[in-house]
Amino acid sequence: MATFAKAAIDEALRGLARDISERLADLLQEDMLEIVFKVAGTNVTERAFFARVTKARIDVTESLRALIAAYLQAQPAAVEAKSLFRQIWGPDGTGAPGPAMAALLALDPAAHDLFRDYLARRDGEHETHATDVIMRDYIAAAGWRDRAAIAFGVFFALIRHRDGREAIAGGLLDEYGLMQAAETMIGPADLADLIATEIDRFVVTPGLDQGSGRDLYLALQPSLDMTSHGRQVLALLAAAGQPVPARAQEARGLDAGFVEAAAQQERAPQRPARPWWARLLGR
Repeated sequence: MATFAKAAIDEALRGLARDISERLADLLQEDMLEIVFKVAGTNVTERAFFARVTKARIDVTESLRALIAAYLQAQPAAVEAKSLFRQIWGPDGTGAPGPAMAALLALDPAAHDLFRDYLARRDGEHETHATDVIMRDYIAAAGWRDRAAIAFGVFFALIRHRDGREAIAGGLLDEYGLMQAAETMIGPADLADLIATEIDRFVVTPGLDQGSGRDLYLALQPSLDMTSHGRQVLALLAAAGQPVPARAQEARGLDAGFVEAAAQQERAPQRPARPWWARLLGR
């Protein structure tokens, strides 16, 4: 592009989206998609390019959405063609196309609809930039804006569980302050409905259908244990027949798997006099 201006950037991004749609697998170097932009004769890395777009607040939202959507549509076939496990990598150990995804969220806070699919298509055990950096920066800038954002936050907690993240104490829902925001924005019944809806959708979505709905409810329960508002949500879910069993005061806020493992060790014949986990359980 001759200049770093909206029209030229839009044209470049739409051209890149077409290339990705038509031949993503051919653009990969093994498992990596590396994009370089030429601006006024100078090569610019994709990280620097999208950081500049974000800083200048250049409104290329539509072309960015087209780029991310094209990648998400083409990614499964490219992964299969290259015999990869879910992940296509970008620069510096980030997932592709991470800088573009971050720029879109910065320019359009409602773009969490595409961020859902981006998160779902990752190898979440190894690609953590999206959850640790992109998500952190997104919420720091945009906050939990509305009911749709709260619903996305529930989905994000489920993704963290799918990725294998374990929170022995405190749970997954409040990693970026979702529970405090939800308490001021929506009532317990509304949050209970959002949780049930997101879990129902999660367990039938291809690529996410690992484990059961029961596993997902138990993964979210420690977060809800921590506040009066959350415990009201749990009561409503239990009344609706969802698998959120009542727990002793000492177990509230703790991962269900951890509590069960501690109980098994406590029953073991060679139980230590003061096991390491006793302090967490208040014993």
